[in-house]
Amino acid sequence: MISNIAISGLNSAFTKLRTTANNIANSETPGFKQQRANQVESFDGGVKIAQISPPTYQGNSQNTNDKIDLENTAVAQSEQKQASNVSLEEQLTKLISIKQEAQANAKIIKTEDEMLGTLFNDKA
Repeated sequence: MISNIAISGLNSAFTKLRTTANNIANSETPGFKQQRANQVESFDGGVKIAQISPPTYQGNSQNTNDKIDLENTAVAQSEQKQASNVSLEEQLTKLISIKQEAQANAKIIKTEDEMLGTLFNDKA
């Protein structure tokens, strides 16, 4: 049924929403690599998330001023860590797209429900 395809679209949208929310929540975490939910077509005509993977590009290096002890000596050094590679602008754009995707799939389910209701009312 059409609603199964729309439900798979909603499930995919919710997975992408969770992934995007995680990216936003960790955007200021040094070394965090944003994740991406890769959507593919499923055998039944719907969609599914094939994998959640990090991108291939890296963030800029930043000095965190963390002190490390080398070989049990009191030598303090600054450690360089990579900054997060999360672009908040990109993540907010994804949120808008995910919202539209979820709304479209919800509308399909609502329309099918209305059509089936009309069909059953006509038969009764």
